[in-house]
Amino acid sequence: MIPRRYLPFLALLTAGPLLPAADEPSKEGLEFFEKNVRPILAEHCYECHSIEKGSSKGGLILDSRDGMLKGGDQGPAVVPGNVAKSLLLLAVHYGDPEIAMPPKKKGGKIADAKIATLEKWVKMGAPAPAGNGNKLTGLTEKAKQHWAYLPLKAVTPPEVKNKAWVKGPIDAFVLAKLEAAGLVPNPPADPEALLRRMSYDLLGLPPTADQVIAFTRAHDAAAAADAAAARRGTPANNVDAVVAKQVDFLLASPHYGERWGRHWLDTARYSDTRGLPVDQGKSLFEDYRYAYAWTYRDYVIDALNTDKPYDRFVIEQLAADKLPDIKPDDARLAALGFITIGKRFDNIDDTIDERIDTTTKAFLGLTVACSRCHDHKFDPIPAADYYSLHGIFASTIEPLQRPGITAGPQGAALKADFQKRLDQLQAESAAGYYKYFKDMRARYDREMAGRLVAATLKRGSIEWGDVNEKYKLETPLPDFEPMRIQADSPITGPFARVAAIPAAVFEERAAGVLAAALSDPKNPVNPLIASALRGLKPKTIDDVALAYQKAYNDSKASILAHIDRCATPGRSSKQTPAAIAQMAAYPWPLPDVEEILENEECIALFDTRKFCADWQNRPVFGGQNNRKPLAYFRWAQINELRLSHPGAPREAMAIQDAANPRDSYVYLRGDKNKRGPTVPRRFLEALSQGERPAFTDGSGRLELAKAIVAKTNPIAPRVAMNRLWLKHFGEGLVLTPDDLGNMSVPPSHPELLDWLADDFTKNGWTLKRMHRQVMLSSAYRQDSNPNLNPLVARKGPVDPLKIDAANRLLWRGNLRRLDFESIRDSMILLTGKMSPTVGGQPANITDEPYSYRRSLYGYVDRLRLNDTLSQFDYADPDMANSKRGSTIVPQQALFFMNNPLSVEVARAVAARPDVVKAFSEDARINAMFMAIFQRRATSNEIRAARDFLDKQKAMAIAAARGTPAAGSAKTSNTGSSRTSAKASTGKDAKAGTPTAAQVAAAKKAVPATKKVEAPDDMMMSVSTGGAEGILQNVGETIPRNPLTPIELLAHTLLLSNEFVYVN
Repeated sequence: MIPRRYLPFLALLTAGPLLPAADEPSKEGLEFFEKNVRPILAEHCYECHSIEKGSSKGGLILDSRDGMLKGGDQGPAVVPGNVAKSLLLLAVHYGDPEIAMPPKKKGGKIADAKIATLEKWVKMGAPAPAGNGNKLTGLTEKAKQHWAYLPLKAVTPPEVKNKAWVKGPIDAFVLAKLEAAGLVPNPPADPEALLRRMSYDLLGLPPTADQVIAFTRAHDAAAAADAAAARRGTPANNVDAVVAKQVDFLLASPHYGERWGRHWLDTARYSDTRGLPVDQGKSLFEDYRYAYAWTYRDYVIDALNTDKPYDRFVIEQLAADKLPDIKPDDARLAALGFITIGKRFDNIDDTIDERIDTTTKAFLGLTVACSRCHDHKFDPIPAADYYSLHGIFASTIEPLQRPGITAGPQGAALKADFQKRLDQLQAESAAGYYKYFKDMRARYDREMAGRLVAATLKRGSIEWGDVNEKYKLETPLPDFEPMRIQADSPITGPFARVAAIPAAVFEERAAGVLAAALSDPKNPVNPLIASALRGLKPKTIDDVALAYQKAYNDSKASILAHIDRCATPGRSSKQTPAAIAQMAAYPWPLPDVEEILENEECIALFDTRKFCADWQNRPVFGGQNNRKPLAYFRWAQINELRLSHPGAPREAMAIQDAANPRDSYVYLRGDKNKRGPTVPRRFLEALSQGERPAFTDGSGRLELAKAIVAKTNPIAPRVAMNRLWLKHFGEGLVLTPDDLGNMSVPPSHPELLDWLADDFTKNGWTLKRMHRQVMLSSAYRQDSNPNLNPLVARKGPVDPLKIDAANRLLWRGNLRRLDFESIRDSMILLTGKMSPTVGGQPANITDEPYSYRRSLYGYVDRLRLNDTLSQFDYADPDMANSKRGSTIVPQQALFFMNNPLSVEVARAVAARPDVVKAFSEDARINAMFMAIFQRRATSNEIRAARDFLDKQKAMAIAAARGTPAAGSAKTSNTGSSRTSAKASTGKDAKAGTPTAAQVAAAKKAVPATKKVEAPDDMMMSVSTGGAEGILQNVGETIPRNPLTPIELLAHTLLLSNEFVYVN
């Protein structure tokens, strides 16, 4: 039988989860409350239910956790974990009219997204600060003296007893802690395990069999030489030299930037999509996908491979456009994607908040966004500091045209094919505007009178509803922007003036007011409108509105002809009489088609007022879940073409300073309508020494970036070094890499963290140097098996497993499960098909036909994160997330058992030359172990594998004869194959060829894909679902043939725990 260490993931599923104490909210829970829940309560509830306001209507207090749990006259407002019994949720859902809150006079029912946030919070256990949260404050002297805010100091490595173990300052700090606790370190890991550890740490890939053999031989020879030298009394460092050479080799690999780029992209919340559905508000007329987020990803990879100093890395991501030597097509402009690839919101303040949150967590390890509604509850960060940063990002805009950056390796034919397709789609999209315009014009011809009257009333009022009913307006809900009615308009000027007449005297005054408006030389009225109104003696506003509608209907043919003229290339709209052209351009602008051929210009029609005169409106057609307008345009197809076509140019998701940068005022309680003092744009008080100068260079982004990496700011290098330590040891010296504030657990080795941070800044901020420092230490090279520790082996009174079970003192190496990317990349590598190309557009890495690119290049949809990524603890792309979780769920085992890629790996391993040409079955088994585990098989493992093969061969023979083999179940190797042929669950259910419906949808969504000479690693893609559809690779699916016995053995080894764990 296969040894226990090779039991599949399912064997781990019996372990029960460790749950935090119910009464102890986690740091993450408190952060969620402060950032997401308290702002909702502050905006909608505290006015009537808070201690601060001195109001407890219905006996309910909501700014105190005790008050929420106790509730008011109706009972508990919040029951942790129970959505159904939490009256707060019933109230905001408007499920019971007796307790529906907020009341309609206070704004009515809150947005569904806010309700979903409250539900999520209750399900989390309703974490909130104990007692009265409003009395908690981080603005205390004690909070300011928190270790993370204190200046860095040069730290001298401590003296230790076991000096032979110390290879550098890192070991001295670690060993001093161990000796103080009466512990001793583990022996070093064997060379095979050490090489696997180093390779996965730096490259995210296993070493090859040849590399393992070469390193093991060199390591063993060096160890023998060191031992001989020690016997002669002349200690040598031959093993250290071998390890150092291997570390340098790995750091020089281009795969290093890919591996550590993945870590940074977690922190930078990388995604290829905006995070808003296309049926929501402004997003209806914006791309669902980011076509060029990948250029930021490629910048990160290159920055790490070239060992760009970390301080420059920070500055470029916040202000590359402000650097004195920057050029218009400079590749460094892609660094600004750090700001622009985040989640978007309809409310610009929410987008700014997301950028403040990411920036301060990524570079400072602080939760500054918790100060949006009030001073921070735990850290010395006043709300004024939050709004200082708010002013910086509010003064930052995205240019309409993205800058093109240094071109890639595309051939001329690819570029030409891309441009041809782009031109066709842009022409179709621009033509779509005029069709859309004409269709909407038909509605105005029917409804113009009613819409004019409705525009003079408060939307949602009873009178407004009466007008909608009276005129039978189509979609009476707010679908159009209200028609602009203003006194200086050449179209609606007269209507605006009569609309101001009180109803009681309307009939008496209206004719005179109209006559005055038509004769006003300062505001001339359109001649055709003037003709329709001249001599009119209206009794009600409706009479005037109907006169407008008649004027438009009388000119209908001419207006439609003008629209056609504008829509036809080469036919100037100037050929139309000015009066008709002016009427046609109300309520929306009507440019010539040449002006909107470029996709960005077409979108600007809807997203900006670039084409609008003062009296015109943007052509917005909204309404929740209304996707009708999208049928007219090709925005999604253009976006997809740019994202997936290998001939697409590279563009940077850049930003620039607004023309008039401005300071922000404090939003009292987070409410924009409650103005507090205006605060200058400047750095955080807690991290500044002396007077804080206001930022005056444009938005202030460059000054902010320089302040973050200034020598006077101690927290930035601490954050960087803590994350580096985390990725090498599995845990940071501080357990919360994105929060080093007062709510964090103190560092396990504070002096070591300060030494690393100080050494980092004094030696050029180079990350590769720090990798060497860590990986050449004895602490890093320890074996991870606790049973090898001398104190555990002798079972004495000092037991490391009791004193330090979590291994915070580092008496052994940490056992770590590989992340999804390393697991999948290892599988891709074993197929022999991994693409060597570094950088480029994203690919679908979870569905067939499979891409053989590294997982780093996978397409990430933050709104609909792929099920496989979620099941393997992929970082949440909605926020900075430098430390992933590690769960064990059945779907992980099912991935290895059922995924077609596992079958392909098994076949590839069995077909390797060193397996096929092995001189014996034992050698064949050993070659498979070396390929999959990077080590030789033990004699027991070879025996078990032989038994497995014999049994599978017997079963195959019996199946061929139609009789069961002795002692076998009613299964055969075809069963594994059939299982493997099944698709994964959820969004990955595409194991076979696309269905007819998918093919039809793809054809409808994009033009037919013609064969172009794309490189193998730059696979063309098609969509299977429109703007939000899944990008599908073009290629072949994996054959579903039965597995042979030797392939089944490879598949079984792939299912083992050892394959997915390092150390």
